[in-house]
Amino acid sequence: MDRVLRLTYRAHGKGDIGNPFNLSTRISPLMDPRELSFEQREGLQPIPTQLQRGELSQELRAKLWAYVHDIMMRHYSMIMAGSHAWYDILKDIHVKRDHARVDQVNQSHTFGSLGLMFDGSPYGKVLGWLDFVIRHPKAPNDFGAKVGDLLVECRSAYRVVDGLIVPMATEEERAAFEKALADTSADKFSGARAHLRNAGAHLTNGVFADSIRESISAVESVARILEPGGEFSKALAKLETKGLIHPALKKGFSALYGYTSDQGGIRHALIESGTAAVDEVDAVFFLGACASFVSYLIGKSRNAGFV
Repeated sequence: MDRVLRLTYRAHGKGDIGNPFNLSTRISPLMDPRELSFEQREGLQPIPTQLQRGELSQELRAKLWAYVHDIMMRHYSMIMAGSHAWYDILKDIHVKRDHARVDQVNQSHTFGSLGLMFDGSPYGKVLGWLDFVIRHPKAPNDFGAKVGDLLVECRSAYRVVDGLIVPMATEEERAAFEKALADTSADKFSGARAHLRNAGAHLTNGVFADSIRESISAVESVARILEPGGEFSKALAKLETKGLIHPALKKGFSALYGYTSDQGGIRHALIESGTAAVDEVDAVFFLGACASFVSYLIGKSRNAGFV
């Protein structure tokens, strides 16, 4: 028994001795213990956890590079000869994204240099590279889906949504963003959809003030469909007169919108001043909130026969 206690103490840490060899105190209920290594089961290495925004685990870096490396290996000779779609992708990354000399494409996109980028560059450079490829017209059709699967598998705080890599704090935020994009798929809401996509792209690129501005603009775009004058308060008033929105909810929506739009709010004092005192937390909140706003307004307007 002493030996069992010593082994349990070593593997699980002080406080777990009364629960010999039970991993439940350290493992998420969603995690299959069979996926853990021997070292992780023994407590010699940490249990995988959900990553925070701004983090790329070594596991995720390795798996992303293995996927890209495998694709490029299969077409290496044609890429180096400039006769494959991936050569065009790499050239556009080199010139349009990195703003480097076109005659040095092959030098900067060798396996060695790309492998070092995936292995050691800041998270933004790695995800920015992948995001550019996903959105490139010559990218493989399943490239975004494969990258998205790896982000989920490795517990990243980022998701691929509608061809963009977007930071999402929760699955609920991702679902709200996806739903808003689906709700704005009709031509009449194309402006709102473009603003939402721009908000997601700015968020990924770390331009938080621009992301907030685009999120707000998506709501305004929908409001202009409901009320040609474009005044958000009038759009809400229409819904209220039809009994489709509670006065208290309308007041809350109006207050949030007013905070972002008046001279003392985010939009003017922070965004338009060029010295925006906003951060990623603000931008993620507004993307989720405005995406939900958009879906709510479109759903209510359809029920009311406005669109």
